[in-house]
Amino acid sequence: MERLQQAIEKARTMRQAAQTAGMMAQAGTQAGMQAAQAGTGGPSWLHHPAGARMGLPRPDQARPDQAAAPWRALGEMVPDLAALERQRVVTLLAGPEAAHWDLLRGRIVDQARRHGWRRIALVSPHGGAGRSTALANLALSFARAPDLRMIGLDLDLRRPALARLLGQEAVSPMAASMEDVLARRIPFAAVARRLGERMAVGFAHAPAADLGALLAARSTRAALDEIDATYAPDIVLADAPPLAAGAPADAALALADAAILLLEAGRDTVKQADKAERHVAHLTNVLGTVITKAD
Repeated sequence: MERLQQAIEKARTMRQAAQTAGMMAQAGTQAGMQAAQAGTGGPSWLHHPAGARMGLPRPDQARPDQAAAPWRALGEMVPDLAALERQRVVTLLAGPEAAHWDLLRGRIVDQARRHGWRRIALVSPHGGAGRSTALANLALSFARAPDLRMIGLDLDLRRPALARLLGQEAVSPMAASMEDVLARRIPFAAVARRLGERMAVGFAHAPAADLGALLAARSTRAALDEIDATYAPDIVLADAPPLAAGAPADAALALADAAILLLEAGRDTVKQADKAERHVAHLTNVLGTVITKAD
């Protein structure tokens, strides 16, 4: 595992060095584009109800009052500690088993603050690498974090798993899937449940037929913008389809500000890892790489 991590870092360093000259050459053009945006009102995220998107709120900043009522209206999760542990979800309570996930949570928050990122996708080269388990553990870890609002989304709608991992059934008969939310047929509250006052997950209870088209549709971005506006989350973590899925993965990454790449120890080679990171970096920012299923 250490050799894999070292090789990934070496490849990343070499690639970043090769890109530096091109990035410097583009700086003048980007500055001009930013000036033009300033003259026309700027990009749409500047008008988020939380204000200019300069990172997560500081502890001394007041949270928008209008978001409190929608959070309270969400149905509540009733977690079963033993059932969660059988699914390898170990972060409901603080302790040694949760410590690694809490550390990852802290690093996610730090990078999000540094770069002004809000939507972060969890992606892997193939299925079975542990994305859903990772998101479930991170979600419960965020539920214990003070002064942060986090929303988890199951966007791997061909094989949705978050509801099973967290032991949640459909909120109501109409709550078929996150697919209905993204298509704007039902509200987010119809498929979401919260744990405490600051963490909620939108569940998928049925697979989507044409996931690539759904995630690339304008309605999906509009639905995500509506969730942002209503609930004002500091972080949105999305369980994205694996890169092997093709168009659905690309569409999910295009919706994200950044992505965490999960690599499976003993399965993903250095060459595969580097190829996957290049692909993700072409579509969004790479927040970091996590090695899963490692002893």
